Amino acid sequence: MSGQAWSALVGGLPALLVPPPADPVDRPVRARDGWYDQDQPWSLAAPHRGWQAVLRGERALTVNRPGGSLWYRGHPHLPSHWRRAAHTQHVLLLVTGPFQRLTDFPRAVEANALKLLLTPLRVQALSAGQLRDDGSCDACGTTP
Repeated sequence: MSGQAWSALVGGLPALLVPPPADPVDRPVRARDGWYDQDQPWSLAAPHRGWQAVLRGERALTVNRPGGSLWYRGHPHLPSHWRRAAHTQHVLLLVTGPFQRLTDFPRAVEANALKLLLTPLRVQALSAGQLRDDGSCDACGTTP
C-alpha cells in the first residue's frame, strides 16, 4: 500500500488516510483551509463547509478543496462497515502526514505529525448501467 490511501474508522467516523504526494503543491494541507494538528480538538469541529467529499458507488471517492479544485480522487478499499458509517454520518475525516504505508503510520502518530480535516460527505448510489466492467464510471469521471 505504499503511497496509496486507505480507509479506517477513527472514533466511529469514516476516515481516509492519505499519504502526501511527492510534490506537496499537488495536495496542499494548510490551516487556512480547515486542517487541524492532531493535538487540536478536531473532533469537536463541524465539517468544513468549503470542502466536499463524494462517494460514488462502493469505491469511487473524490475530495474537492474550497473553490472546487480536486484534492483527492481514487478507489480505495472501503469495507462494508466503513460504507455503512459513511451512509449514516455523511462526514469524512481526512488524515495525512509523514507516512507512505501503514507501517509508517504509528511513527507519525507518536511524532504528533498528523493533520486532520472533517469534511461533508455526499453518498451517491450508481445504477448498473453507469459502471463499466473495469470499474470505471462515465458519470463519475473516474477510472479504476
